[in-house]
Amino acid sequence: MNMKRLYQINSLGTREISHGGIRVEKLEHRIQPRVPFPHKHDFYQLILVTAGKGWHEIDFSRYTVSKGKFFFMKPAQVHSWNLSKDIKGIVIEFSREALGLDISAFIEIMPDCLSLKTDKEFQTMLNLADLMLNEFNAKKTQYEIANKNILEAVLIFLGRNVDLKMSVVETKSKPKLHQVEELKKLIEQFYKNEHAVNFYAKQMGTNAKNLTMAITRAIGKSPSHLIQERILLEAKRYLAYSDLSVSEIGFELGFEDPNYFSRFFRTHTKESPLTFRKEKV
Repeated sequence: MNMKRLYQINSLGTREISHGGIRVEKLEHRIQPRVPFPHKHDFYQLILVTAGKGWHEIDFSRYTVSKGKFFFMKPAQVHSWNLSKDIKGIVIEFSREALGLDISAFIEIMPDCLSLKTDKEFQTMLNLADLMLNEFNAKKTQYEIANKNILEAVLIFLGRNVDLKMSVVETKSKPKLHQVEELKKLIEQFYKNEHAVNFYAKQMGTNAKNLTMAITRAIGKSPSHLIQERILLEAKRYLAYSDLSVSEIGFELGFEDPNYFSRFFRTHTKESPLTFRKEKV
């Protein structure tokens, strides 16, 4: 059966978590997903792998699963995996509201797949994750507050040890990261109809030049790059998981001329929409 017909593009088996919630479980209890693959979440998901192997695909990037790997997924990313029966690890899931504003902005630059430099660093992370798992399972008084504080420590420690540009979390850079977060929210809301940086700059009370300078300094990507990335990602999702024609997909994404959409897709991916679709069937 053609897998594309199994899913509605707007749902893709979305899993949800409560407002401000944190959920911690063993990875071995999640080998079989609770909703059909591929699916997406309305929350963040951090996976620590302690044993086993396989692959994990996040928005069309496929990563090898092995001991010591971390996978960090953001809300709305579509993923699937194939894991060995001996897989072990810990899954931490949390909503944006579970974090302080500074951490919430910082995690927007976390990569999808990463690993630490030494076994000692990994063991430190594992100890913290185990503590969260025990708190979640025991549910003693104020365990939610305990896990929120431990989670923030986990994310800071992880970012500090994977060569992220930690300078972006310094006080002088915090406003820029919050601009990044605000811009990404606006792009998520309007990207299907609004492709120009001027629109987003106006929504944020600034101009295109200042917005481009601030965002590029904060994360090394311009607003136009972020807009194009979001359009391309959704185009790939439609091509892989829906039966809409290329022209219909272009129209859904704000391109009145299907030829312009095809050129846009080819320019940024080096292949045509139809070629991409054939590869994913």
